[in-house]
Amino acid sequence: MKRRGGALSHFFGARTSILMFQKIFLEVVHGFLKLKRRNRELSRFFRARTSILMF
Repeated sequence: MKRRGGALSHFFGARTSILMFQKIFLEVVHGFLKLKRRNRELSRFFRARTSILMF
């Protein structure tokens, strides 16, 4: 019984850690996508600036 309880607690601990990892991973991906979008806007802005400087 004691061993089964340990296995159960281990399983639940693994599950919670997986859920935590998923949450962190999703937040990181979301932040990265936001950064990428901002980078695209910045690169567009810089491209416009360089094209203006070229003329």
